[in-house]
Amino acid sequence: CQRGEFAQAIPKLYAAVQRTPKVSTLYNLGLALLKERRAPEAKEQFEHMLRMDNKNTSAKKGLDAAELMIESGEFKEKPIEESQTNDSQAEEQNYDTSAAMPSPSIAPQER
Repeated sequence: CQRGEFAQAIPKLYAAVQRTPKVSTLYNLGLALLKERRAPEAKEQFEHMLRMDNKNTSAKKGLDAAELMIESGEFKEKPIEESQTNDSQAEEQNYDTSAAMPSPSIAPQER
């Protein structure tokens, strides 16, 4: 997947998790959020996975990766109300949800 594809998948994955929280969907959402450098949100998804299955090694690895990204300071803030937008609302309003995301308020640290 290319980076933009992850950004487009995130609202759909949030909607799927809201409908029926499944470990596999939480994992995919967590990974997509990590790929988009949205570590605090990814951390929440991996923690949710561990509450559902506390022995899930993929969730533990994802949580470790999210925490490492947070510690390094190289992450983006959560876009406003993205997790509350679902696909049907986006279609009714006739706009692309990825284009509606505001720019991050925290710039990544220099490398």
